[in-house]
Amino acid sequence: MLKSAKQNAIEQNLSLVAETSTATPPGTCTCEELRREVADLRKDMTQMKEELDQLKKHHKGSQNQGLVKGRVLLPRSGSNLDHILETFQASMLGPAESTKKKQNDRQIRGHVHKWITHMWGSDGDINKSLTFLGNVGKLVEFLQSLANDAKAPSTQQHFALDIEKFLLFLKRYNLPYMRLSTRAIDLLLLKLKSWRKGLLPQVIVQQQAYKKQKTDNLIKSEHLLQFVEMGTAKVTEAIEHLGNTPKCQRALQRVVGLLVGIMATTSGHRRCVFLNMRPRDIMGAEKQKDTVTIAVSDHKTTGSFGRAKFSIKYDLWRHLKKFLTIRPQLPGYKMRPSTVFFSSLGGEMLSMGRCVTVAWMSLGLPE
Repeated sequence: MLKSAKQNAIEQNLSLVAETSTATPPGTCTCEELRREVADLRKDMTQMKEELDQLKKHHKGSQNQGLVKGRVLLPRSGSNLDHILETFQASMLGPAESTKKKQNDRQIRGHVHKWITHMWGSDGDINKSLTFLGNVGKLVEFLQSLANDAKAPSTQQHFALDIEKFLLFLKRYNLPYMRLSTRAIDLLLLKLKSWRKGLLPQVIVQQQAYKKQKTDNLIKSEHLLQFVEMGTAKVTEAIEHLGNTPKCQRALQRVVGLLVGIMATTSGHRRCVFLNMRPRDIMGAEKQKDTVTIAVSDHKTTGSFGRAKFSIKYDLWRHLKKFLTIRPQLPGYKMRPSTVFFSSLGGEMLSMGRCVTVAWMSLGLPE
């Protein structure tokens, strides 16, 4: 059978390939193949160099940030003392921090600032090596000075705890400029722990005295009941008066005092719950037959106990909603406060306790 032209062409190509493989020893590359390999290697080297430059650039940029994986680095401007305190405070930051948490962090920073200044011996800028902090004798001198200044035992205890937090921060993070040894930090921590243990009996006595004082100042239950009954009867009139005179601070104090006083008396919640109550908490309250349950998410112990819930009568809830309609006319509203009650500057209404006192006295109840 005659072979087709296509088959003949295939056989010729196969024979040429066989001749070529015979002429070139096995494992030997042609010049063209070598040129291609060299070109590929050069291309790979160029790409690797670009990646290395990017990594160097990224590493250099990350050193200028406040926090790096496992390390805390200082900003590039300002005094050494400010830098380390800012870095320490940044290490305590968390998501969705409450106002109380921010206040506590500022207090901790203030305590640590006072201790560092004492250890350094002057108000001037400190040496960033921090080796001067390892003096246990000066630490004891500082703790003793708190007692000499008539600081309460609980205040002395908080100073010691806050210094411990700072030392643990130094121990945990790898500060590149610090020369204070881990052994020196451990000695300071040991001294602080023993000092707090010695303060414990004084703290207990102080707590007992404070508890007795609170018990002695407790309002009689029959007076509290009178406040709720009389206040509920007067709150409608008070809110109408505030609506007519929204700039009158006395009228505002009376309304806030009545509303907060009734809610606090019937629920037992602390001031912080009502300080942080927001309009959405009132408008989104759960309605029952004759009562309404309000849940406040942002308060001092949210992290430990969750939302603070309390029930009020339906009529009091209507008064709260009426107050919300007057709220935009009150002094301080232009600062866009997020809470139901606010000061004339738009901040926290820290005078809330005074407002309750004003409402109490306006009802003629005993002081």
